[in-house]
Amino acid sequence: MQKKSTQKETEVLRYDLCTACLKRCEYDVKLVVFFPQEVERGLHKMFPFKVVTINGWHIHFFEGACPYFRDGLCKLYGTEHMPLDCQIYPVTPTSHKTFFLDENCALREKFHSDKHYVERCLRKVRDVPEDFLSIYNDL
Repeated sequence: MQKKSTQKETEVLRYDLCTACLKRCEYDVKLVVFFPQEVERGLHKMFPFKVVTINGWHIHFFEGACPYFRDGLCKLYGTEHMPLDCQIYPVTPTSHKTFFLDENCALREKFHSDKHYVERCLRKVRDVPEDFLSIYNDL
């Protein structure tokens, strides 16, 4: 029997530390990968995406400056159009249970100590096949 998703699990992840950070994302992420469920609903089409095939997976992504990231702020922050890769930043899942945090994030240690936030990020990718996560982790 599959567990039903709750509103808290399916809502767009927001994190108050991000909006309060004085660095205002000086580190501009240069690669965003779209997860399979986002490709299914066509989210990638809002971005200048490219596609590569790795181990049978068509990986949709964009690289370079995001058209929605200006002046240190994401114009899609908190909306259903914000890619999951961005929602879970600085968390990078390596499997359904393991992860690492981007060293470029100024708030890395605060995210690391917030186990609840990391758990929510990992719940967001629980339906993503492990072999996709393996490819995602290697990009």
